[in-house]
Amino acid sequence: MSNSTRLYSYIITLVSMSILSKIIKNPFLVFLCLLLYFIILWFLLSWKTFNAKWVCDECNKNINISFLKNIRSFFSFKNKIYYRKVYCNRCKEKKWFRCILEDK
Repeated sequence: MSNSTRLYSYIITLVSMSILSKIIKNPFLVFLCLLLYFIILWFLLSWKTFNAKWVCDECNKNINISFLKNIRSFFSFKNKIYYRKVYCNRCKEKKWFRCILEDK
């Protein structure tokens, strides 16, 4: 998924939430919809945190990215879905790491 696709999905989500808030007059239901959206996002990011290895493109070093770093990089437009720019201890600078999903 490219950065523009991610941006479009954010815009569509915000527009759909605003339309939903106009249709549903009960603010509690709007709050529940937003809560459900963030819970689903949290589950997807936590699954990716615990089931993915990140491999440096240059030196092939494996690392694990923490949940907070995964959240922060998810909302950054410079990073891609399966690539993150992270500091590599072996290369001694920020490099692109690719995501490899593990089968358990």
